[in-house]
Amino acid sequence: MGFIYRRPILIEEPVMWSRTFTVLFIISLILGIVGAAGSIFLPLLMKEEAIDYSIIGAVGALTGIGGGIAQLIVGAASDRGLDRKLLIVLSMLFLSLSFAASYVARGIPAYVLISLAVGLCTPIVATISLAIISDRASSEVMGRVMGSYRISRSIGWTVGNLSLGFIADAYGSKSILLYSSLFSSAALLAALNIPGGGRLKRKVEARGKATGELVLFLLSLGLVTMAASADNYFIPLLAVDNGLSKSAVGTITALGSLVEIPFMLLSGVVTDRFGDKIVMLFGAVGFALAYYRFNSAQVYLDFALAQALRGMSFALFYAASLALIGRLSRGSATVTGYYGLSQQVGSVVGPFLGGLVSNYLGLRETFIALSTMSLSALIPMLPIYRRMSSSTSRSVQR
Repeated sequence: MGFIYRRPILIEEPVMWSRTFTVLFIISLILGIVGAAGSIFLPLLMKEEAIDYSIIGAVGALTGIGGGIAQLIVGAASDRGLDRKLLIVLSMLFLSLSFAASYVARGIPAYVLISLAVGLCTPIVATISLAIISDRASSEVMGRVMGSYRISRSIGWTVGNLSLGFIADAYGSKSILLYSSLFSSAALLAALNIPGGGRLKRKVEARGKATGELVLFLLSLGLVTMAASADNYFIPLLAVDNGLSKSAVGTITALGSLVEIPFMLLSGVVTDRFGDKIVMLFGAVGFALAYYRFNSAQVYLDFALAQALRGMSFALFYAASLALIGRLSRGSATVTGYYGLSQQVGSVVGPFLGGLVSNYLGLRETFIALSTMSLSALIPMLPIYRRMSSSTSRSVQR
């Protein structure tokens, strides 16, 4: 009698997998802290220097320039044997040096350097990390694995907003650049301990193959990222305009990240049970409702409730999207590079459009635009969901 072979959940020794995942988790956590500095407090630093909203949005948009193309190039090169550990180490080194240089320098050029460094290094590290993880985990638990990994960024974002908010109030906004350099150096030390250079455990069978499902998914991802990247810049500005302090802004944004943590775990479980597309649909709708709440926010509690809803929606959408790209990539950094490119394009367009809307229509009107962006992300997802439902129906009939 024959037997059916089932690929194990992990295809390497549990100890090695645990060490690899832990190191990548720590690096992602630190990138969350640094991301809070670049996205939340950098706009406030520019506002203190009376820089125009449109310029603040344009500087924020710079985070996406170069990063998307770099992800594709680096992803393809790593699939063909380039040392993945070396790529992560060099990225963290450049990020640390950029924050240190910006702390010494002054003016818009320093802020441009930070935006370019964060936009270049963070997505490269994320692309390589996702490829390493998707190579080692099976499709059956991809949602839970990716959800657990993504929690690291939420924890880092929470710690960054709380700590950097109080640091900015106590020592001045400029001091966050020095602390960000130190955090980046810590991530560099962690990267030196990635086991085995992050090499693939199995051969990548299809490098960079773009299917119809992948294209529609990336379009939806880009639209949501446009809104999510813009809100990082304009929620703090709206809160400060309503009389809240920088430490209050930090606690509000930290609350959203704190809410993300349990919902990341929940999203992973629900995704593995019901499918990644349906969870992404609910996440996009949640984003739209959260931005509608921000449009009418007046006091601290209003902002806190809207940010909590935003955190839930973020967790649902992005944990499910990571599970989907993990299943589609199967260890290919080229395919995870497509994922990063979509996010980078959204990161460029979102803050730029948000800056224009804020400058010419007002800050509150910006959140109506963000709500519309989130709802528009449902359009490319509907054909995928219908196709998935039809396939499920045919399977049941058989």
